[in-house]
Amino acid sequence: MINVKEYPQKVSTPNVILYMTDSPYSYPVKFWPETANVTGYGLTVLEGTDVMTAKDGVLTLLKPGIAKIGLVTEDVSASFKAGEGPKVISQTFYVRVKAGTDPNPGTEDPSGDFY
Repeated sequence: MINVKEYPQKVSTPNVILYMTDSPYSYPVKFWPETANVTGYGLTVLEGTDVMTAKDGVLTLLKPGIAKIGLVTEDVSASFKAGEGPKVISQTFYVRVKAGTDPNPGTEDPSGDFY
């Protein structure tokens, strides 16, 4: 018997530009490998709480500016034998909020909107 366990090894959190017309905006978090078993994660606005808020994984844009966002996966180590569980992944990324509309409408993934 082969027991295969896949846990998220990293999270794709590119710096992106969002536009006020996209609010509220749900950030499509990408975990790698794509087949990873993700039981939970959290988004938090670390800096720029006047620019956007985060609640239940949804970013709500408040005004133009730059915000620093933190993303952390859930600690599920208690459910595994010592050393066998996935490690908590913690990353930060920046979001620049602009007034107006997205110049690339129809693109579901905003990761191409680098600044």
